[in-house]
Amino acid sequence: MRLLKSIRDLGFEPVFLNALYKTGLRLGVFRWLEKPPAASASRLVLPKVSLDPVRPYAAGSSHPGADAVLQGEVIIFGGLRVPLVFEPAPPVHWSRLEGRLPPGPDIKFTWEPARFGWVFDLVRAYAASGDERLPRAFWQQFEAFQAANPPFNGLNWLSGQEAALRLMAQIFGAAVFIHSPESTPARLEQLARTAAWTAARIEPTLLYARSQNNNHLLSEAAGLYTAGLCLPEHPRAAHWRRLGLEWFSRGVLRQVSPGGEYVQYSTNYHRLMLQLGLWFDWLGRQPGGEPLAPGVRARLGAAAGWLRALTDPDSGLAPNFGANDGAYIFPLAAGGFADHRPVVQAAALAFDDRCVYPPGPWDELSAWFGLKQHPVLAQPSLAENLPVLQSGSWRAFLRLQRQWRSRPSHADQLHLDVWWRGINVACDAGTYLYNAPPPWDNALASTAVHNTVSVDGRDQMTRAGRFLWLDWARAGMEATSEARLAAHHDGYRRLGILHRRCVERIPHGLLVRDDLLPSGKSSSAVHAFRLHWLLTDFPYTFEESGPSLRLETPAGSLCLAFDGATGIQIIRAGQVVARWGTEDACPTVNLGWRALSYGEKIPALSVVIFKRAAAPLSFTTRWQEMP
Repeated sequence: MRLLKSIRDLGFEPVFLNALYKTGLRLGVFRWLEKPPAASASRLVLPKVSLDPVRPYAAGSSHPGADAVLQGEVIIFGGLRVPLVFEPAPPVHWSRLEGRLPPGPDIKFTWEPARFGWVFDLVRAYAASGDERLPRAFWQQFEAFQAANPPFNGLNWLSGQEAALRLMAQIFGAAVFIHSPESTPARLEQLARTAAWTAARIEPTLLYARSQNNNHLLSEAAGLYTAGLCLPEHPRAAHWRRLGLEWFSRGVLRQVSPGGEYVQYSTNYHRLMLQLGLWFDWLGRQPGGEPLAPGVRARLGAAAGWLRALTDPDSGLAPNFGANDGAYIFPLAAGGFADHRPVVQAAALAFDDRCVYPPGPWDELSAWFGLKQHPVLAQPSLAENLPVLQSGSWRAFLRLQRQWRSRPSHADQLHLDVWWRGINVACDAGTYLYNAPPPWDNALASTAVHNTVSVDGRDQMTRAGRFLWLDWARAGMEATSEARLAAHHDGYRRLGILHRRCVERIPHGLLVRDDLLPSGKSSSAVHAFRLHWLLTDFPYTFEESGPSLRLETPAGSLCLAFDGATGIQIIRAGQVVARWGTEDACPTVNLGWRALSYGEKIPALSVVIFKRAAAPLSFTTRWQEMP
């Protein structure tokens, strides 16, 4: 039954390709295909990087990431500081580890330092100071990794995507440090071997990346193209370039809609996809490079506009929709992990030949990739499949998906993000951890932690694995205007329930009405309905009369008034801190938390509004700014 549902929802091709990959693992095919003859040394030709345009930006910034590397540490996922250590890999081919890892720490904590993303901290600091300790640290860590991780062995060769991202960072670092005395011929020759090994690792398992039809395919295509461009005399260089360009182009055309929406339904992965597009654009302007086709560039330009529609122009913040594993592969600007403006600006310049923001520190990424400012400011556009209601100081983003083009990452239909005066007051919980013991095994993907309604404690879709949902919920838009959004989803059709949400502009606020309606056969069955709001952790006052909640934010006071409930719980960091009325018991351990990036959760306020009844019924939430 699960196989049939997977084919129904995902399609035959990805299921077949994934089965082919797993068969190859069992038969040991990849161990044979990745023998080191393909990893012979070849002359390394590095892309050209000019430091002159970036020095004014880098010189005006602090460089805590570079300082951390010089002290033997690295900042990962935008904030966590951990030792920069590469544990020796066991002499075991990666394919023998796939699917056989014992329980233990999340593998991303092993992979992230090995992505070499910290190289971009070093190059920014080097552009500002010319300090030779920085290229020395790069090459020493490169050698340490090589010694601890022989090609194709251990966890750091397990993922073709991780190998590709690592190669791109190493190539960029070497290109910046090429004139340093630390960039010796022996080290450059070793990097050439690494490029060939990486391509040899990626190519045989490209069918797995194709089965995923997501950022894995785009990243691995970028790794192949990078190796082929930088090793022009290698006997397989032309093949790698052709394969990389072909599958990146196919991937973009399949994964990015004409309106710019990305197939993974994730703000963070959307940005990752644009960064990979910028990498291809940069390599395409190098000697021997090939430009992306106009149709591919048009999709990437539309994707830049889509992300711009979500991004606050004053802070660079955006809703934390979908999976967020902390990926920021080219952090070549001062704003930090949460600032989306550098990527939006660079992608608009690269693929639409226009700026979207006036000059500022967010232009540093564009300068690194050789993109020049354009005097024309592009007008904002609306994001496809993401209705936005703007009213004075309010912005409300209604998350909905009419038609899924790939597997969902979160069960979040009709989630509502509310922003007031630039503050994300009602937010998405994010991701926190993919791989952890229960209750934190990708738990923030569930319906219960999103700003929507759950029924009988169930998700909107059937969870079939850590990263797989089946029985996809589909949404429909009913009304969209400057004053009103209305939509519904059918995720509870098996219970005979349709959820309809209406968001309306009112004086100095918003009115959100949730209707739970009978669907299909009429039924008098009683259900447990729970409306959830996740609020930023501001000081609050709960008033039982009403009932209502007053939030004290840095921008002023807000009041949330609730109607239609028989009980309310307020939960902070997994603990109930206030109660009202008669409420149903519900698990609270995952409530009252948010993860701004991967691996680190912080307290938030979960407000859970209960009612046990038969449909139809309604919840009303009034958001009001206070004098």
